[in-house]
Amino acid sequence: MLKIQDYEENALISSRIIFDLHKNYRPMLIDNVQQFLSHVQVMYRNLPGIVLKEFSIDSTSNASSKVHTNPPPPPRSDSTDTSGSSNKRTVTLLRSSASFRVLTECPVTVMLLFQLYPKYIQFNIPVLIPLMMHSLGLQPPLLSNPTPTHLLRHKELVSCQVKTLSFLTYMLRAFADLVRPFEDTIPESVVKLMMSCPDDTRKELLLATRHILATDFRKGFRRQIDRLLDEKILIGTNRQNYETLRPLGYSALADLILHFRKDLSLLQLSRVIHIFSKIVHDSSLTISIQTTSVRLLLNLVGDGIYNNKDVNPKAGKSLLLRILESLCQKTMPHH
Repeated sequence: MLKIQDYEENALISSRIIFDLHKNYRPMLIDNVQQFLSHVQVMYRNLPGIVLKEFSIDSTSNASSKVHTNPPPPPRSDSTDTSGSSNKRTVTLLRSSASFRVLTECPVTVMLLFQLYPKYIQFNIPVLIPLMMHSLGLQPPLLSNPTPTHLLRHKELVSCQVKTLSFLTYMLRAFADLVRPFEDTIPESVVKLMMSCPDDTRKELLLATRHILATDFRKGFRRQIDRLLDEKILIGTNRQNYETLRPLGYSALADLILHFRKDLSLLQLSRVIHIFSKIVHDSSLTISIQTTSVRLLLNLVGDGIYNNKDVNPKAGKSLLLRILESLCQKTMPHH
């Protein structure tokens, strides 16, 4: 059903039909499972070449076809058009094999197939995980003058990568040995996705990040702390996202800081105290994230600041006073 030479819109409909068919008629479709999984592997294997083609200067002719269609009929009215116009408009259709949107739909279907047909996991996971991991690090070549099509394709690519990351987070514990070779590249890929993530997929990216931070694979995030302390990278610049995703983003950041508090410099700790002291006094945030922030600040006192190896004791004393002042102000009655 999901033909590799079909067009994007047809393939999107087909992929959703495949999902529903397996969900409702799984005993009769077991012989078709491997065909779909093999097709997904081919798409991920071809993804690096597709990225290069799609983001080249003449990308409109690489994986698309131009189809001439009649213009849409005019609104019905009592009058009739006697001009006999037969103008046609040209529509550019993207091949499904080059569609990031089609590939975005695949991980959730693969997850369903593995749940319904566990016997296919052992054969396919060792192939899929490396392909998916490599796809996370793909970045389009820099263009001096990107077209609207390039910008749209870039958004679709990042959305595809976020969906792929979400799939991989569920594989971390069960297939840790297969993921281990990519332990250092996962944090780098996550942060780069945060820096270019579309507004409508940032929540999913933050959820996937929290899943990773709950595993041993969080070790690689130690080198990314400075960038994650930048709220524009962590939460983005969209105003609506800033209001709705702050609790999720700050919770993930608090988990990371708590784990690495012994390894942070006083300069990094100063930035942490600045961020979470503001959260403590932000009445627009829920009491749960404020409580999380208080606990984090208290945990910084001993292991983070008092036992810090920094040679400047005055700097550490200043940080301790800032935490004390922030917590005292929080307990003071408001008039």
